[in-house]
Amino acid sequence: MESFTQQTEIICKNGVMLNGCSLTPKESEVLALLSEGALNKEIASFLGISLETVKKHNANIFRKINVRNRAEAVGYVRYKKTESANSPLVE
Repeated sequence: MESFTQQTEIICKNGVMLNGCSLTPKESEVLALLSEGALNKEIASFLGISLETVKKHNANIFRKINVRNRAEAVGYVRYKKTESANSPLVE
């Protein structure tokens, strides 16, 4: 989870607009950890929240970004990172 902060910054900085809605700050943190390969128990421990809360955040994230599982959510994060890296800077 070394790059958790970096992942979170990418997710939050880019706004991660998802089909017209955005993730809450906690959902962004959960998604960043999820994309690092963290298990639900590890996410709960790292963020100091219950396992049930992590599962609820996962369900909300999956619904908002229109994916069915963790693998698709990770793919979505990678796509967003690539998309933002390839977009021209607007000044």
